[in-house]
This record gives sequence, structure tokens and C-alpha cells, in this order.
Amino acid sequence: TSDETAFAASAYGAGRHVAVGNRGGTIHSNDATVWTSAEPLTGNNLRSIVHAQDQFIAVGGSGLILQSNDGMAWAQVTGATDSVYGLVEMNDRLFAVGSPNAVLTPSIDSPTRSYQQSGHRRWTDDIAAGNGVLVAVGGEFGGSFFERFDAAILSSNDAGNTWIRQNALGSAYLASIAFGEDRFV
Repeated sequence: TSDETAFAASAYGAGRHVAVGNRGGTIHSNDATVWTSAEPLTGNNLRSIVHAQDQFIAVGGSGLILQSNDGMAWAQVTGATDSVYGLVEMNDRLFAVGSPNAVLTPSIDSPTRSYQQSGHRRWTDDIAAGNGVLVAVGGEFGGSFFERFDAAILSSNDAGNTWIRQNALGSAYLASIAFGEDRFV
């Protein structure tokens, strides 16, 4: 239930707010005040959600991909084998990131998923799109929990075909990115 679930991401579409989180938890609301939980289809954590082409798509641990037309009833679709942490739509294509060196490009209108290699051995936790550019952020663990992280920023200006590692300031693991007012933050 929502009382036991930490929510990681939310999306709005078709007049409905939908949030997803740990242990497959989902909640939905028409007014962002009164929320209703849906029965989880999985025990895997959900990390990201988008509303694209009249459907909600949520992704998470162990390659989990869920799809819903209304944000209330969910179906699991064929997915990846690795964890997926971030999801964004650009030019009617979905881009999902997570495990090192992989960018998942699910088709919105079919369960077909394919991997493109980013060419960089970095975990990516989130992805954003704006002005025809994709930017993914994350990092690489130093080997043990106490070692420093290596921050990673990957960008693509050709619809995800080529990824370029950008210089990141500091050694903090970058967990989230957004695009607004003509800039990535």
C-alpha cells in the first residue's frame, strides 16, 4: 500500500497523476489531493515513469517495464534483463538508462526493446531530453562503499546513436537531471 511505499517518480497525463516506487507500488490521483493505490504486479522497485502517446510506462529493477493506458491497471511487457533507472521521451521514442554501457530504446507502440551501447562503463540513474539533446547522469563506484564515486555525464545530440562523456565537476554520484527553461540542471 502507499503507506508502506517510498515513491521514486511521478508523471501526469490524460488528466491523471501517477507515482511509482519501491516493491512495485503505484498510486494515482485525478486531483493530486486524494490518492488511490493499485495492486503491485511485482516486488521489484519502480524507478521512473513517463506518459507518452496516451499511455504510462514505468521501469525499474531487473529490467522491469510496466505499461498502463489509465495509470490504474498495469501490464508487464517484455523488457530488458538489467535494471532500468531513468526514462524519458524524445521525438516519439523512449530512452531508458541504468546498467553500465547500455541505453534501452523501447518502442512506444510495441513491446520491442533494443539496447544501444553508450560506449561508457558508467551506471546512469537518470536521463532528460531538451532541444534535441539527451543527457544521462550517474557515475561509477570506486570498488567499495567507502571509495569515492566517479561522476558521469553522458550526452547525445543524435537521438542516442552516439554518446559523449562530458566533464563532471567533483566526484559526487549524480542521481538526477531535469530540463527546463532551456537548460539542463
